Amino acid sequence: SLEFLNEILEVHRQELVQKALEEKIGAIRENWNKSNSVPGIISRHISQDTKRVIVFFKDILDLQNSKQTVIDWFIKAGMNVYKTYEVHSKSQTNLNDFEQDGYKGTKLLFCVDMLNEGIHVSGVDAIVFLRATWSRNIWFQQMGRVMDAGKKKAVILDLVANARGIEDIVFIKNLQKF
Repeated sequence: SLEFLNEILEVHRQELVQKALEEKIGAIRENWNKSNSVPGIISRHISQDTKRVIVFFKDILDLQNSKQTVIDWFIKAGMNVYKTYEVHSKSQTNLNDFEQDGYKGTKLLFCVDMLNEGIHVSGVDAIVFLRATWSRNIWFQQMGRVMDAGKKKAVILDLVANARGIEDIVFIKNLQKF
């Protein structure tokens, strides 16, 4: 009967609408996850021409456990090439290797309890904090690794909320003016 056919067509139409809505929701969810994930944050703030990035870890175990994850973040963010170095009390990498290497892609320097007071690293384009610190001095010193006179842009990604207070946020806003 005609009524029965119309009922079947209506059920089929509702199934198609439901499937289309589910696909659209899935695409929206995927875009949301990509844009708000760490690779999304990296791709929004660190440009493709960035050559030197320092990543601060809390300890050597954290570095070992997270190293590949951090590399994957940069790859997912569109950094098509990378080379990594480590600087800590047990590393064999010389800091000069990082500075002198003529590698054309993005280089990541993984750092534990180094590069604080009195150590300058030239040509750093960005830093990523994966090490929480309550010491404002250490925080400022580590930020200083990316500050160079004449540099047009310095990127600081604080993924562990070292900027805790209003005065820290005001300080960062003032840095952005320069």
